[in-house]
Amino acid sequence: MNDSTDEKRLYFHVGAGKTGTSAIQWSLKRNRSELQRRGVCVPTIGEIPKLKGTAHHLLTGAPQFPDADPRKLWREISQLEEKAVVISTEFAHTQASYAKGKILFREVSDLLNATGWEVRIVFYIRAQDQWIQSAYEQWLKTGALRSAETISDVIERYSSGLVEQVDTFADIFGKQSLIVRPYETSQLFGESSVTDFLNVLGVEVDDRIELPNADKNPGMPRPAINIKRLFNHVCETQEQARLINATIFEYARIKSADAGDQKGRHRSLIPATKRTELHRLLQDDYARIAREYLRREDGVLFESLMYSEESPDHREDREFVMSEGEMELILFVFRRLLERMSSCEDRLDAIEAKMGC
Repeated sequence: MNDSTDEKRLYFHVGAGKTGTSAIQWSLKRNRSELQRRGVCVPTIGEIPKLKGTAHHLLTGAPQFPDADPRKLWREISQLEEKAVVISTEFAHTQASYAKGKILFREVSDLLNATGWEVRIVFYIRAQDQWIQSAYEQWLKTGALRSAETISDVIERYSSGLVEQVDTFADIFGKQSLIVRPYETSQLFGESSVTDFLNVLGVEVDDRIELPNADKNPGMPRPAINIKRLFNHVCETQEQARLINATIFEYARIKSADAGDQKGRHRSLIPATKRTELHRLLQDDYARIAREYLRREDGVLFESLMYSEESPDHREDREFVMSEGEMELILFVFRRLLERMSSCEDRLDAIEAKMGC
């Protein structure tokens, strides 16, 4: 990074989640020393050591970490002497939707301005239907969603979140501080979120920069989604809900050898009519963001949208519908499996106790 001025700049990568954030954060941590050599500091302040790729979640006031003191951590960051600092956490964009998060970020903005930092908010925005689908799969994978809701059930709650969050950060930090990047392969520098983000930082990618060689947060294979939804529903905890993840991804690896299976991975789970409604609802906001933040006179934010009915690669998968009897049988099997797993764990604990382990 070449910067001959005395100005200090802080890049605050706020997400959104499901836009390559895991790969970006893995790369920042993996290349920390090389980036430091090039004048870009990736501080350890606020990091959670046990998280392999994601970083800095303690800086957002997220409810997952109630004992954290984000204001104290931000004060530490504000005292850094490096000329270029990078903070990355996708929890920031979700917290911007809540009153407590907005209050915190206003305080952070005031603090950084008072301590001489020029702030750049980096926000990757994804077409809302694609984001909802990817987030829904993530919630199922992690066990966070255990209500048995289908994707159609959750759409209404997330119809315009990303657009509103962009505007929130502009209101708090100033419109001139925002760097909005459309999350679309054709628009990403190097067709990758990592190379695109490094380009935003002014970092040249060469053989000294290590890039991820695999998806750091892979999605679930389509046939597994409904099974995982039902399995989660009979689980009492996220830990239980993750028990079949290894088997699901083993299945995905086997299926990935079949080239014909790859097209199905790109099909939308959201009905075409609902996707069209979402795009019509947001088309004016998309055009405004393209003009105001990307200076695109044509108002085009996304070059291609997933709901194109003419493209055979982007057909929708019909929601899998089972009879009441089939549903009852699957839930019964899942419950019995959980009981047997728990029984095995109890026996292992008893054996270990006897052996003095």
